[in-house]
Amino acid sequence: RIYGKSYLIHAIMALTSAVFVYVPLLQIYALGFLLFEFSEIFLNLHWMLVKVGYKRSKVLLIVDAFSLLSYVIFR
Repeated sequence: RIYGKSYLIHAIMALTSAVFVYVPLLQIYALGFLLFEFSEIFLNLHWMLVKVGYKRSKVLLIVDAFSLLSYVIFR
């Protein structure tokens, strides 16, 4: 209800990518798919810091910088 159909599709694709790790033929591709999710760590941390009350802090700025950097490097 909150996230909609696109979030469900994203979850299914992420699960499929995680399962590919166990298939020897597709292991080389699975790592690339899972690296796309690396920037999600910083996105979730950003959300948590905003909810806690760190809206204008240096910590949030650093997390945003890492989020942008990981997005550019891995995608």
